[in-house]
Amino acid sequence: MDSVREFFMRLIINNKLKDNNKLIKLIYKISETDETFSRDKFINNISFLEKEINQIKYKIEIVTINKNSEKVIILFPGKCDCYFSYELIEKISEIFNITVVTFNYPGYQMSEPNLKNETNFYNAGKIVVDHFREKHSDIFLIGICLGTSVVVDYLYNNLDFKCQALLVCLIESLPKLCTGKIDIDISHFMIGHHFDNRKKLPYLNQEIHVLHCIEDDFLTVEQSKEMYELINSEKTITFFNGTGHDFTVKNWDVGFELLKEKMNK
Repeated sequence: MDSVREFFMRLIINNKLKDNNKLIKLIYKISETDETFSRDKFINNISFLEKEINQIKYKIEIVTINKNSEKVIILFPGKCDCYFSYELIEKISEIFNITVVTFNYPGYQMSEPNLKNETNFYNAGKIVVDHFREKHSDIFLIGICLGTSVVVDYLYNNLDFKCQALLVCLIESLPKLCTGKIDIDISHFMIGHHFDNRKKLPYLNQEIHVLHCIEDDFLTVEQSKEMYELINSEKTITFFNGTGHDFTVKNWDVGFELLKEKMNK
């Protein structure tokens, strides 16, 4: 993370941050799925949702485990394709015997359009959640890192939607995610920037649960704590030890227990 911060500082000092392509590559850099990955393994779980919003045609790749449950969990990924979380959603579905869904943001894997930005990420999440709301009334949202901003934006824009949400590594904003404690504001360089949890969290009326690892070497717990204090609706916060920023199945014992407690309410 220090190297990313140093890079931003060099760009700003050299007045080269006006090239938005540099920002896109840094902010939305993909956490690569394992090189042994093959889509063929998941072919029966893959489908696509297509919709046009503001004259932009979206084709969102979704992965669904156990399609026959009344309850649905929708997982919003971080800066990675959804297959990075496949083992996790498979385990969640196995434990709770419910439908679990994740999806790829535009620009990742087979989702379209190819442009990565906050508007396209939000619209992708909206398309997925709206689709499942048509047939399901019991929906639980999970956002991880960058995905927490997409979840918060959706809840903020749909205050009538009654659900619970688990925000793992709750961030303040994408500019803050990139710059950390460095006192610089890069938001005005980001075309179409609107993810800002600080401004939107106080207005949510859904039940919110925050989860963060104390040893997270990528995002400090202080950021989650600060954002948590802004939430005025029913809320809980849980900190745990020993996994850093790694959200693999083996490190999700605390997350599974939290889901068991909250989903049985």
